[in-house]
Amino acid sequence: MHTDRKPGLWGYWGAVARTAWRHSLDQTQYILFGLLAFTGLIGWLLPGVPMIMNSLGWTFDVTGWQAATFTFGTIILIRLFLAPYWLHEAQQKDVAELQSRLTPKIRVFLEAPENGIHHFPATDGSLFKYVQFTVTPASDVVLAGCEARLENVERLNLDGTTTQLAEEHIHCGWSNHPSISLDIHPRVQHRVNMFHTNERRPDFLDVDTVPKKILLPTEIQVFGDYRISVNVTAKETPTYNAVFMFHWGGFDDMSLTQEA
Repeated sequence: MHTDRKPGLWGYWGAVARTAWRHSLDQTQYILFGLLAFTGLIGWLLPGVPMIMNSLGWTFDVTGWQAATFTFGTIILIRLFLAPYWLHEAQQKDVAELQSRLTPKIRVFLEAPENGIHHFPATDGSLFKYVQFTVTPASDVVLAGCEARLENVERLNLDGTTTQLAEEHIHCGWSNHPSISLDIHPRVQHRVNMFHTNERRPDFLDVDTVPKKILLPTEIQVFGDYRISVNVTAKETPTYNAVFMFHWGGFDDMSLTQEA
């Protein structure tokens, strides 16, 4: 029968000893140990000069080799004392990293070098441009039931005001996927469609939402700059919110940038 071996008492103290020997020091500890080592080195190099320690009126004469032994012995004892804490700190860091890897998280970004404006050929030989952002897991866990929505779309007018084009959540379509919900596995990227246009109708921008609202498909035809807020959700996963700046000036004049 197979059983997992767990480190016993000696294994634990072996790990403590290895940690005490190998652990790197922070700046304060380097200064402290450096001063102790310097003191011991002076005592060892100058054994003829007595080192006088005064404590509560008592005077002790310490020889050079005794000072050196005391100094380096103190360093060893301090490191052994701190080793269990260092070991615990390293274990907690490993646990936190493992929990982070096993917690579902969403990442939203624009793929380079297209930066959200992707070109696709049509069957009639013309060219499509799709306005897309990309979703992928930010951990080693599947994003189950992942959905993307337009949360808000507003046009930035020249006079500094804004015009709201969509004030409620509208599902976006996934590229090459018929459903509004899908599972995305780790290290797999999937694009979300927001708009598209064709070079045969260079001044028309089609909306890729489900359903298509009346106001948005009409008002998005106006050339200008738009702020688009989206959110991406998945089961038992924190919602990811992103904001994009979209410039629409026709087929040959369009761009998408993601705000920090």
